[in-house]
Amino acid sequence: MAMKKMAMKRRRGFTLVEMLVVIAIIGMLMAMVLPAVQQAIEMARTNTCKNNMKQLGAAMLSVAERKKEFPGYVNRVGPPTRGSSEQSIKMATWVVMLLQDMGRSDMWSQWNSAARISTDDLKFMDNLVCPSDFPEGLRLTQLSYVVNCGMPDANTENSRDNKANGIFHNHYRSTEDDNKIPTTKVTLAYMESGGDGSSNTMMISENIQARNWSIQDPEFSGQRDAEGYGDSHQMEKYVGFVWHRSVPTIQDPRRTDLPPVMMTINGLKDLISEAPADNRLGLKYARPSCFHGGGVNVVMCDDSVHFVRESIDYRVYVQLMTTFHRKSGVRGPDKEYILDDQHWK
Repeated sequence: MAMKKMAMKRRRGFTLVEMLVVIAIIGMLMAMVLPAVQQAIEMARTNTCKNNMKQLGAAMLSVAERKKEFPGYVNRVGPPTRGSSEQSIKMATWVVMLLQDMGRSDMWSQWNSAARISTDDLKFMDNLVCPSDFPEGLRLTQLSYVVNCGMPDANTENSRDNKANGIFHNHYRSTEDDNKIPTTKVTLAYMESGGDGSSNTMMISENIQARNWSIQDPEFSGQRDAEGYGDSHQMEKYVGFVWHRSVPTIQDPRRTDLPPVMMTINGLKDLISEAPADNRLGLKYARPSCFHGGGVNVVMCDDSVHFVRESIDYRVYVQLMTTFHRKSGVRGPDKEYILDDQHWK
């Protein structure tokens, strides 16, 4: 009897093989469930990103309607802080111009005053950051979203950027006689009356390489600022996205044995560092990019949010950025784009 009871007790436990089978089954189930969980998490992040962009789009249109024009990608804010020198007028990105309409009148009051903006005055705003970003860590003035700057600005003396090429231009340019450069202003009416229409024009996009939304007071001659961004037109590559006459390419520094990569939507998005300081190279990074996969979220000028696939034809991408395609630098909608020769024919 004693032997039978011992045998019965032993049969109640698991054998090593049974445990391994159970572990294998659990592992398989986890392998099947984990991608679904990750997909659900990313979907939630994408929805949060779209909601952020929707808020930015609404605030932007509110500003455009109230002021009868869109702000610049960089603007002049507040009175001079050093006598009559206009070099001391604050250089502010498009984000600063939206502060009032984003419920941050306290921050706008600081920017629009004669007082300097210090680091202590800056506040983190989570609705400026896509939750799928910041793999290298968050910054105080992190920015995930950029505005449609059209074709890169000319920025030569007395030059005026073509408003048909895009929406946001340099509004910080000097008004002094020795450096007077006219600004380009774009309105909703311009797009609707003969232009491409607000529903066909991209206003805001994502860009992994976007830089800070805040700029300190200019400190140096030549419209330079305390954060080292250089001349005001340099900000275009940090807070905007642009189009080029030909598809820009960059040699991947990790794979110099491969052909250059086309910097279309999501081009080299895994190079997550900020856009290079060199303006010509940095402007190649000024394109839509994100970590959602397959494309990027954009806000049109009618405040609608869309997902644009990264496989979009570059001609279509350009046409979605121009405000008045027939008058833009594209040289006409009937021109064929040749990827091999990298030029307009």
